[in-house]
Amino acid sequence: MNSSVQGCLRNLLDLAKISNTDEVLEIGCGVGRVGRELAAHCKNWTGCDISGNMLSFATERLQGILNTRLVTLRSGVE
Repeated sequence: MNSSVQGCLRNLLDLAKISNTDEVLEIGCGVGRVGRELAAHCKNWTGCDISGNMLSFATERLQGILNTRLVTLRSGVE
């Protein structure tokens, strides 16, 4: 785990008091960098992003982590 993820994870656990009973929604999750680490500390983690390409990478990164879910957001621009 790189230092930028460590700091973010520490802040979420300490400041937001994320616990193993929480269901977490991350909007703009990108490639699931934080979600991969946070999933071990919460009941469920759902990552949302507008970029299907980023979510493709997130799918690979989160493979085998059963309490995660990814959702593609619509841009609203058509």
